[in-house]
Amino acid sequence: METKNIIKICEVSEKDVHDVTKIENDSFAYPWSVEIFCDIVNDNNQYFWKLEINSEIAGYLIFQIQRVEVHVANIAISSKFRKQGFARLLLTECMKYGLTQHAVIINLEVNENNSAAIFLYKSLNFRIIGKSEKYYENNDNALILSRNLK
Repeated sequence: METKNIIKICEVSEKDVHDVTKIENDSFAYPWSVEIFCDIVNDNNQYFWKLEINSEIAGYLIFQIQRVEVHVANIAISSKFRKQGFARLLLTECMKYGLTQHAVIINLEVNENNSAAIFLYKSLNFRIIGKSEKYYENNDNALILSRNLK
């Protein structure tokens, strides 16, 4: 008998920061610190969502909405849950939420060497609108991607 996963997207709380930090450390060469995540949890100007699968934190998304723009600051999925469409799910829900808040555009930066993420964003109709030279700590460049929400 096949079991169905229970998938839930909700706000990250302080008790979740340890699990989120583990995903961050596993996902990035220059990860954000526990302190940064704690600050974001307490920042009313940022949205900090977690994706739970069967009550296990499988990923997270951090974004802001300023006027008519959604800006994705960070997204990561646990290695255990990658390549199953969960980053797409988080981004899709973020875009839907942005529309309810009258946003018309979504932007993000991605390491130009992160081909898997670039493929995902392009499949969601993001387009490259620019580049930030030496954006990351290791001096890698970031591509700036954008798409209309409507």
